[in-house]
Amino acid sequence: MKINIKMLNGQECEFDVPNEMTVAELKTHAYEVFKIPVKDQRLLLTGRPLCDEKSLIEYPQIKNGTRLNLVVKQQPVIKTEELEEMVTKHVREHYSTEDTVKVLKEFMKEFDRSITQFSLDDYERMAKSLLSNDEQQTSQ
Repeated sequence: MKINIKMLNGQECEFDVPNEMTVAELKTHAYEVFKIPVKDQRLLLTGRPLCDEKSLIEYPQIKNGTRLNLVVKQQPVIKTEELEEMVTKHVREHYSTEDTVKVLKEFMKEFDRSITQFSLDDYERMAKSLLSNDEQQTSQ
């Protein structure tokens, strides 16, 4: 099956791949063309990220000629270590050290899951909301 991968800068490439290929394997092929490290790639279908572990056939919308968008993951504004430190500091005020470790571990799992589920539409809505709040505050 032929899959087109397009980057936001306009670069595009067609790949001839088997249906059983995983998203992670497709990212490896994309690396060979676009030279973007696999760990920094996010492949999107209709604005939703594809899971590395799934095969292309597990997405019924992916057919011969489908175009996927490739975006480069931005480095987080807050480093993971800083986020963990902030959460630990707050949770430690209310829980034992052992419980704090458990809460932190679950928090980080949920945080990672939530971030990977965001679509471009979600980011756009969030940005519009934050920008409109900033505009309202500066006009007061």
